Amino acid sequence: MDVERRTNLGWNAWLLLVFVRSVMLLAGCGADPGTGAASSNPLDLVDVTAGATGTKTPAQGQPDANSDPADGDTQTGEFEGEHQFGANDEDADDADDDLEDGPDDQVEDGQDDAAEGTELTTVISEAAFRAVVEYEEEAERTSFEVEVTGGQPDATLDVAVNGVVVLSITLDSTGGGEFEFSSAPEDADEQQLPSGFPKLSAGDTIRVGDLSGVMEVEEDD
Repeated sequence: MDVERRTNLGWNAWLLLVFVRSVMLLAGCGADPGTGAASSNPLDLVDVTAGATGTKTPAQGQPDANSDPADGDTQTGEFEGEHQFGANDEDADDADDDLEDGPDDQVEDGQDDAAEGTELTTVISEAAFRAVVEYEEEAERTSFEVEVTGGQPDATLDVAVNGVVVLSITLDSTGGGEFEFSSAPEDADEQQLPSGFPKLSAGDTIRVGDLSGVMEVEEDD
C-alpha cells in the first residue's frame, strides 16, 4: 500500500508540474517581446502577415517610404519636385526664347517693321464720280497719289488733308485726272513732294472737291 500510495503521489505531482508549465507557457505567448508585459491586443497571437512575406506594411497614419510628400500619394521611385514640371514648360521655353533674342534682335525686328512702311488708301465716290487716294511711306520714298474719274470735264478740284489744301488737280475733257507727289520722282508724271507735306496716318480726312473720305490701312490682296 505504501508503494502504491507513493506512486500515485508522484504521478499527481508530475501532472501538477505539467499543468503549471503549460499555464506559464500560455501566459508567455501574450507578452510583449521587448518588455515582457502581456499584450492588450488579442490579435497579436495570429498576426503573421509581416513574417510570412517579408514585406512590412506601414501602420495607419505613418508615411510610406516610397511616397512623395509633395504629391501626397505613393508613387514609387518619383523624385521630390518632379511633379512641378509639366504644363508650364512651354511658357518657360517661350520666355527663354525672348531672352535669347536680346536688344539687337529687337531693334532689328523694329527696323523690319519700319522697312515694310505705311500704306493708306481711301475711295471717295458719289454717283459717277470716283476718287481714289493712296499714300505710301517707306524708308527711302514717300508718295501721295490722287486719281479721279467721272468728274465734270475741265473742272479744277482742290485736294485737302485734314482741311489743309495740298494740291489742285485739273480734269481733262472726259472728267478724269491723275496727280502724284513723290519724294523721289521716277518720271515726268511725278511731282516733287513738297517739304512741308503732312505725314499721314490712318483716320486722317481727305477731301477731293466737295466730297471727303477717311484714310485706312490698305489691305493686301
